[in-house]
Amino acid sequence: MVKSGLYSVGSNTDLKLKEKKSIAKEISQHHRNVSSWLHCLTILRNSCAHYSRLYFKSFPTSPADPNGQEPLGESLFDYMRVMKYLHADKDKWNNTFVTNISSIITEYSDSIKLEHIGFPLNWKQQLIKQ
Repeated sequence: MVKSGLYSVGSNTDLKLKEKKSIAKEISQHHRNVSSWLHCLTILRNSCAHYSRLYFKSFPTSPADPNGQEPLGESLFDYMRVMKYLHADKDKWNNTFVTNISSIITEYSDSIKLEHIGFPLNWKQQLIKQ
């Protein structure tokens, strides 16, 4: 069921409840959280596919909090946190994805304001998978 590190899901509506429950069980989450996350990642994917800006963008849906508290926010950072929860390979996530994001932020530090993409100052620690 894993493809390129993220669960290969297609459109959120394509998955049956049984499939969502299977993913949820693998990552010790409730299937409603997984459904929320897949919906948000579909929105992010569609934004990227249609060349929408991600900088200074508020997304229309807040993903569910994996701890069952308040929903996460509607920023790019919150959507990246969702990707973290669903990414199957901890080392690849930490050493490739987080490293690449860090390099981009460093390279364009004169142009990128972290608050415009919803990143807190300790964003890297929050995105690292333990």
